[in-house]
Amino acid sequence: MSENDQKTFSADIPEDAIQEALESVDRKDAAPVEEEAVVEVEVEPAGGEAGTDLAPELEKARQEAKEAKERMLRVAADADNTRKRALKERDEAIKFGQEGLLRDLLTALDNLERTLNHIPEGSQDPVVEGLREGLGMVLKQFQDTLARYDLNGFSSVGEMFDPNRHEALSRKETDEVKPGTVLEEMHRGYLLHDRLLRAALVIVACEPGECAVPNEEAEKKASEAPEETPSEEQTDEET
Repeated sequence: MSENDQKTFSADIPEDAIQEALESVDRKDAAPVEEEAVVEVEVEPAGGEAGTDLAPELEKARQEAKEAKERMLRVAADADNTRKRALKERDEAIKFGQEGLLRDLLTALDNLERTLNHIPEGSQDPVVEGLREGLGMVLKQFQDTLARYDLNGFSSVGEMFDPNRHEALSRKETDEVKPGTVLEEMHRGYLLHDRLLRAALVIVACEPGECAVPNEEAEKKASEAPEETPSEEQTDEET
């Protein structure tokens, strides 16, 4: 080969680039190789022994949870019923707590009414008339005070006898009204909060001839009398 055929190739490469490439190769060779971590996971087969053993325990836990919920609901219902019953008893205690005192006051009220009824009306004596007027005012005040406690009297004259509101003292024969009608009222009946506090003591009408009370002594003697035994003559005649 002649000198003309030989060619010389040259390249201008900076020394900094060559040095940096060499250092990069050295760092790669010196870096340790990191091993990948391997995690072993054991998977239980579906329908294996473990799944079969947990099924009864799961069913038992569900049953216990259901029973616990039912017990909780029963306890809550009992507590609510107890609360309602306590509120009802409290309200009734407030309403009827003074029942005994009010019943005793009715006796004084009855005597005051009887006293007022025995004082004649239209008296010419100013003292008697003033006494009647004063007793009337006291009676009205007494009744208004009891009404504030929802204690109110009711009239029975002219009404039909009601065993739930009336107590019959006696019966009186008459054909002017229907039998069973209240003719007279010995003392008034009173209601406390729509509950009967005291029944009215009344006299009830009956038809003529129906009010006769049978002779109890005669009935007693008749019931105690020994039965007559047939005589020998009666026995012979029957035979």
